Amino acid sequence: NRYKNVPSVIGVDLKNEPHGAATWGTGNADTDWNKAAERGAAAVLAVAPKWIIAVEGITDNPVCSTNGGIFWGGSLQPLACTPLNIPANRLLLAPHAYGPDVYVQSYFNDSNFPNNMPAIWDRHFGQFAGNHALLLGEFGGKYGEGDARDKVWQDALVKYLRSKGINQGFYWPWGPNSVDTGGILRDDW
Repeated sequence: NRYKNVPSVIGVDLKNEPHGAATWGTGNADTDWNKAAERGAAAVLAVAPKWIIAVEGITDNPVCSTNGGIFWGGSLQPLACTPLNIPANRLLLAPHAYGPDVYVQSYFNDSNFPNNMPAIWDRHFGQFAGNHALLLGEFGGKYGEGDARDKVWQDALVKYLRSKGINQGFYWPWGPNSVDTGGILRDDW
């Protein structure tokens, strides 16, 4: 109730980077992130019916997913088999995507990198761009001041996002304090 009438608050991201035990569509009430997101969305919308509900992806999942190489909050794959029961005009998909500055996934070492990335992004989240509101809840890296592949990865990601009509996202972070991603500002800001 505290923020429901604050005009500058327009929504909520229900959980940052669901991972670990988080599943989707398995039927396990203790771990199914999709069900927790639905319960959370219903509770928020009961108090603030005009808010946007951001739902991030998960990591590996035993149902309707390819596993491995998924960053925390990064995979919405199981949404294809187990849709969310959240009103479409309130739902915002907000997966996270990172490059080799955060962790060197095997696909960053592929001989076809970065041309292999669009198929991976399609699988993880891009397949939903035409039918759902979607933005990247987080992406970032040291952009040329860390792993040289990360700048290539970020440029390829932005090109991919634009090709999919995904013209918004949150670059993480503003300040330089994140060890793995750096920030938009440099250490000497």
